[in-house]
Amino acid sequence: MKSFITRHAFLLSAAFLLLTGSSASGQQGSIQQSFENIEVVKINIGYGDLTVEKSTSGRVEVKGKYNDDEVDVELKTNGGKLSINEKSSWKGNKKEKSEWTLKLPASTDLTVNIGAGESHINGYAGELEANSGTGGFHLADVKGKIHLNSGTGNIEIQDSDGNFNLNSGTGNVKLAKVSGAISANSGTGNVMADNVSITGDSGLNSGTGNVSLSLGSPIKGDLALNSGTDNSRLNFNGYNFDGTLVMKCGKDSGKIEAPFGFDKEETEGSGRYDNTLKKTRKFGDSAVEITVSTGTGKASVQNK
Repeated sequence: MKSFITRHAFLLSAAFLLLTGSSASGQQGSIQQSFENIEVVKINIGYGDLTVEKSTSGRVEVKGKYNDDEVDVELKTNGGKLSINEKSSWKGNKKEKSEWTLKLPASTDLTVNIGAGESHINGYAGELEANSGTGGFHLADVKGKIHLNSGTGNIEIQDSDGNFNLNSGTGNVKLAKVSGAISANSGTGNVMADNVSITGDSGLNSGTGNVSLSLGSPIKGDLALNSGTDNSRLNFNGYNFDGTLVMKCGKDSGKIEAPFGFDKEETEGSGRYDNTLKKTRKFGDSAVEITVSTGTGKASVQNK
């Protein structure tokens, strides 16, 4: 198989392309190349793992290893955009995983699409949109606007700051030492956030898993925690709260726990099975509102 490289003259400062030959038994192909003046990178991987790191050269650096009998690899540039496409040409049952490494300067926007594989992203700063059918995302020391979607994989982020939109169909979402406006959702997995600072309107939700948040600083935006059938828990972690706290659960199937009383208690809904118990407590005069809710589990808050 061949790898097709489309070059524009202004891109190339120090580049080389290394391709192994192919044989009936299948040979490993590899690419190692660098580009200047790239602002946007898009990579499409069928079956493989991706590592993203911070570039120390000021250039976009691309390194890939793959089975030359199973995929065609195409690199294209158009203005300040670089696209890397892995196209399957394998007809058999067995397939070898490819391995890709990108080193990106700060403020390089990145789009990732992976059919099956893991992504490890460290030291990235920019706007990231990444999608994986089967496979997780593992991020550390990232900054920027981050949008991740995984069908069945876990999402893990630590020591990071930005705006986060995180979604997994069946995997867990885990955050540690993260700051920003956060939307984190799982269909059937747990959503767990420890030492997290909420700096903008945020929501953590799971259909059938636990939802838990332990604060790393006072809340600076509206916040909603919700689990459909399991527990929702908020720990203020010793920080004062100024605003309104709303807690909800199924009237006959859920439970509310808090170390204080409430100003108001009411029932919402008029159906036989959809009645919701709602309790409200106001702390100070801020317009910030926190909602902790569950359908059939336990909604709880603590401050320790």
